[in-house]
Amino acid sequence: MEQTVKTMTASPCGFQKIGVFGGSYNPVHCGHLQIAEAAREQFGLDQVWFVPAWIQPFKQGMQVVSASHRRQMLELALEPYPDFRICDYELEKKGISYTCDTIQALKAAMPDTHLYFIMGADSLDTFGTWYHPEKICACASILAAVRHRPGKSDELQRQADILWQSLGADIHFLQTPFYNISSTQIRQMDPKALAGQHLVPRSVLQYICDHHLYEEGVQANE
Repeated sequence: MEQTVKTMTASPCGFQKIGVFGGSYNPVHCGHLQIAEAAREQFGLDQVWFVPAWIQPFKQGMQVVSASHRRQMLELALEPYPDFRICDYELEKKGISYTCDTIQALKAAMPDTHLYFIMGADSLDTFGTWYHPEKICACASILAAVRHRPGKSDELQRQADILWQSLGADIHFLQTPFYNISSTQIRQMDPKALAGQHLVPRSVLQYICDHHLYEEGVQANE
């Protein structure tokens, strides 16, 4: 299931609207899948491409399990979703994964495709400090996933207005179920506790247990 930019765009596919969902996926969890499904349904996306990062700029120095483990968990999680795919661009490129590089590469390969970059709305306040955010905005619309939190709507709209004025950012808010879980919390939980909470797909949980991931003393590059 090698899905680089070249192989994914080598043959005409007819897809006009593609969501691009980057992350470390360390590990992928049900919240990620809910966001992707909400984006597909609410904005009529033909596909959602999950782009696992080699190293995220804001997560340098963090212990991350190997790219092969993270990709395999992602592949297992996406099996039930025919419209979800994996793009290996950042894994094959290696090094620090800058969103602008990925978005530009995809747009160059598919100039007639409307790209939608999926991100958490909580990151809007720092988006202007990302590496070349103007290049992201030039190539893609932004779907900002909103968690249901009272009193946040006005603040988020203000941030979106500022980014529109300063960067020309085409921001749309993506309504998602409130999913109070993160990959960090999952890494810190006992697998037995995870089993009954439906926080990660069963296949991913089984993979974590089989490979003893996130256990104390297990090295990130194993």
